[in-house]
Amino acid sequence: MDEVEPNDLIENATPMPNDNSATGEINPANDFDFFSFTATEGDYVVVSTTATTGTCGSPSNDTGLDTYLTIYASDGTPLMQNDNMSVDDWCGGIGPVGPLVADTYYAEVTSFVGTEGLYTLILAPGTVSETEPNETAAEADAYADNWVSAMYPETDSDFVSFVVTSANSSATIETTAINGVCTDGWTDTYLLLLDSNDNEIDSNDDIDLNGGNYCSRMMPTGLAVGTYNVQVLSIAGSYPYGLTITITP
Repeated sequence: MDEVEPNDLIENATPMPNDNSATGEINPANDFDFFSFTATEGDYVVVSTTATTGTCGSPSNDTGLDTYLTIYASDGTPLMQNDNMSVDDWCGGIGPVGPLVADTYYAEVTSFVGTEGLYTLILAPGTVSETEPNETAAEADAYADNWVSAMYPETDSDFVSFVVTSANSSATIETTAINGVCTDGWTDTYLLLLDSNDNEIDSNDDIDLNGGNYCSRMMPTGLAVGTYNVQVLSIAGSYPYGLTITITP
């Protein structure tokens, strides 16, 4: 096993092995395991766990491994946290996280519901579509399919541009969750649509507030030919997110 106990505090963190894969064990159920890793300027990373023995928990397997991950900065400030990879995979996963500065970071692994078990912690490079800085309309990234960005830090503002080539077009602009689901504590975005003169055309907070879908969707109509900017903000938390823009002439 790669982890070296005691590693339940940041100052006792186990360094990640050279292959960026570490085995550990949640035992007892309230165990906390810290691992350290280094990043270079501009890095994005993905951190995830898998069950070393047995399986990850799921709605049909509530006795499987159910991990909870948190990424910390070198000063102990939590940067991003997540419970499940998806509603059907209860092993934890976070990322892409970034852009990071050159420093030491820490990954904390614990149990969400008190299950014990062996796990493997995996650190991998993250890939995003955005190019920072993109906090203003003048710095907007041009949209491309399969768009993935990171809302990091929580006060981040991402601008993405797209072009309408036919008069009186309509569009569907929507954010999606990369880790977990669109709900409070996971992914909670806010969208704004601006024209080339920075006039607000549309905005949206939640797709379905009562139904618990805290991702955002705008469906503007009657768009003139021209360039538009989408601004993505976080209502709460840091997380990766997906963005889709579909234009209908």
